[in-house]
Formats: sequence, C-alpha cells, structure tokens
Amino acid sequence: MQVARQARPLLFLRFDDALRQRVLADVDTLSDAALRTLAVAYRPLEPDESPQAEGLAAPSIERDLIYVGTVGIIDPPRAGSRASSMRSSTEASP
Repeated sequence: MQVARQARPLLFLRFDDALRQRVLADVDTLSDAALRTLAVAYRPLEPDESPQAEGLAAPSIERDLIYVGTVGIIDPPRAGSRASSMRSSTEASP
C-alpha cells in the first residue's frame, strides 16, 4: 500500500547571528558527545562554474551556500593511536 504525501514547501532562513549561535550550540552538543561534526551546505552552480574548471578558486565556488544542517559522526581512533599517545605522554614526562 502506498500513501500519497503532499510535498511541503522548503523553508529558507537567513543565516543570521541567532541561527549561527544555535548551530554552534548544536556543534558543541555533538562534540561533547565525542562526535566529529560536519556541516553540510550547497550552492547550485551556473553552467560556467564547473569545479573542475582550470583557474577556478575554491573561494569563488564556496560562497552564497545554502546551509542544510550539521551531522555528528563517530570517528573511532585509528589502530595504534592509543599506543602512540601513551608513548608521547611518557616521552614528555621528566
């Protein structure tokens, strides 16, 4: 059985200081939970704005982005990183 859903219109908010503070608070919450954070944003490119175009610098593409959200991901330590950090801390001790 399929249920037809009516599409909701997209809601775009201006990324003002209040929203910025809310996003930063969300990032802090995710970080406090030991999650690595990743912000997601996009901007539709014009036909002449190919990211692969020679000489097109990142700042010219990374502007007027539409913020989608922030995600928190588990980033487990790499194998051997604990031993490496233990070695570093003992080497730093007098």
